Amino acid sequence: MLFVTDKPPNFDLGLMPGVFLGSFIAAALFSELRLEGFQGGAIVPRYLLGATAMGFGVMLAGGCAVGAGLSGAAVFTISSWVTLSTMWAAAAATDRLIDRLIDRRDAGALDQHVPAPTAAGAHA
Repeated sequence: MLFVTDKPPNFDLGLMPGVFLGSFIAAALFSELRLEGFQGGAIVPRYLLGATAMGFGVMLAGGCAVGAGLSGAAVFTISSWVTLSTMWAAAAATDRLIDRLIDRRDAGALDQHVPAPTAAGAHA
């Protein structure tokens, strides 16, 4: 079996289920529990491709690069600041490229609708 070890259960074992359960309970208590999805099928392949690329990158890097960059930046290591700056620049360039491709293809057909804010910050 892959998950049988001689180590006793610790904080890490309950972290993910705890975050999921806690956010579920909080959303239910504040009447914000709802299912959300995409407004069209055209955007889903783009998100799936992006999620796959991110997962592959995490596997190649041996962990979450953003988490490593943030924890290193908190103690002012130069390599973390360079890494975070590079990630920011690459994300900005990718966003600009995708926006240009969308504008050329079909003016906004792949963008999601963002609802306007309502009174007292309530969600529509």
